Amino acid sequence: MAAACFFPAWALDAEVNKTSPFRLQHSVQTGLEYDSNVYRTFQAKRDDILLRALLKQKGTYAFHDRAQLGWIYQLGGKKYFEESGQDTLIQSLEVPLMVNLTDVLGLGLTQDFKLQLEDGDVDAAAGDVNEDYLSYSVRFHPRLSPREWTWLRIEPSGSFSYFDFSPAPNFSFMRQSLGLRLQYNLGSQVSATTSYSYSLQQFYNTNRDDSDHLVSVGLARLGDLYSSISYAYEANRSSLTGFSFDRHQIATVLSYTFGQHGSTQGEAQEGRYGIHLLGTLQLRSLPAVYNFDAEGQRFLLTGAEDENFNSLVLKLTYHLRHYLAFEGKITRYSNEFSKLQGGFARVMAYLGVRGSF
Repeated sequence: MAAACFFPAWALDAEVNKTSPFRLQHSVQTGLEYDSNVYRTFQAKRDDILLRALLKQKGTYAFHDRAQLGWIYQLGGKKYFEESGQDTLIQSLEVPLMVNLTDVLGLGLTQDFKLQLEDGDVDAAAGDVNEDYLSYSVRFHPRLSPREWTWLRIEPSGSFSYFDFSPAPNFSFMRQSLGLRLQYNLGSQVSATTSYSYSLQQFYNTNRDDSDHLVSVGLARLGDLYSSISYAYEANRSSLTGFSFDRHQIATVLSYTFGQHGSTQGEAQEGRYGIHLLGTLQLRSLPAVYNFDAEGQRFLLTGAEDENFNSLVLKLTYHLRHYLAFEGKITRYSNEFSKLQGGFARVMAYLGVRGSF
């Protein structure tokens, strides 16, 4: 079903494969992308075309009928036709472990490593700032599904993260968080979720310490026509008053797959065609970007672009075979509806092919 791609990768508590304890899957993805704002500046935008490539390996090992160890390794790269200083290599490794102690109680532990390296050949001449970073996180996520309450799933969590940002050490930080997520099953295809998390962040080489409260609610409908809507409120309070902010986020997903493949060799059917529309609206009390240099390197209030800017994504897929797909995607980022330092927009258009084996 289309909804599968929106579920977290660590959710490995499905029924263990009875025929083989070991499963392995590879995928290769490559394509061309147009980027309207390569350096992500507010003014004097520069566009370029780049080649993207991604190798992904996903595996699980069921070393017990109630326990699975998994891994997801990704190696990706971006090669720009003109702005070679932005060429980037990214590696990540996610290692989830899930142990189902009983039909009711499960314990999960997920570790995540990520390394990004940007080409440094033009730094001295062009004043380019490399966005090199190393991140590590570990998350403990038990799962409780009371036997009498088939409609309720309880997922507390705790995590520790370390983020080392080479160009600006004072943006490197450690983060600790605790959270609780409740999932309500409102029938076979409708579920509702509510969650709360509290986190603390300590930044290096500065006296900045942040505390963060995040509350969210959401509703989703599963199936070939997958849809969801969620609302989140975040209150961040910093020891440096200029970094305290409030954020309202509304996120929607609409995904439709149709034109089923025939089922062969026990293979599950899948949609031959897919249309996916994702939108995120950010309402902020402060700008998403609190500073930037001449190149346009942005110093963000939060870590990820999707957490700082409005985004709209339209993705189309065509599965020529169950192992071969063509895909196109248009993404737009913008900073409307926050206190603006200047209008920011970035549009990316991608066309590529993906194969799995």
